Amino acid sequence: MQISIIFATYSNSTALACDVLAAELTAAGHTVQQETAAAATLESLQKPDLLILASPSWDYNGEQGMPHEDFTVLRARLDAVALANKPTAVMALGDSSFTYFCGAATHLRAWLEEKGGRTVIEPLKIDQYYANENLAQEQIKAWSKQLLSTFTA
Repeated sequence: MQISIIFATYSNSTALACDVLAAELTAAGHTVQQETAAAATLESLQKPDLLILASPSWDYNGEQGMPHEDFTVLRARLDAVALANKPTAVMALGDSSFTYFCGAATHLRAWLEEKGGRTVIEPLKIDQYYANENLAQEQIKAWSKQLLSTFTA
């Protein structure tokens, strides 16, 4: 199966989390392409069998719990994308001490569904990646197994 992980990151924690996810999916026999939201194209979103978006949750334009600003640009740039029941999943990083823990997950999932994507698993929400890196990696590994077990193309 072809899997695309589209991500954005501020402090590199989301990129590191995506590396762990990609390694798990690759080890399970899948072809995985990672790409930044800034570089993503229509083909990046439409071509894979499974599309995963990953983002930190930050304040953006005075709103808390928003995806990385590159996803705001991506959504505007690729507003015409049609995902036609494309299987999708979301991974978000955040801090549970903030008002909207991993709010990026809610925004990205809603956008994917608005464009016709089909959510195949509840978003993975990772709390304070750098402070809990070992735990976060175990959560990613467990989520990837659950994702693959519930996914049907």
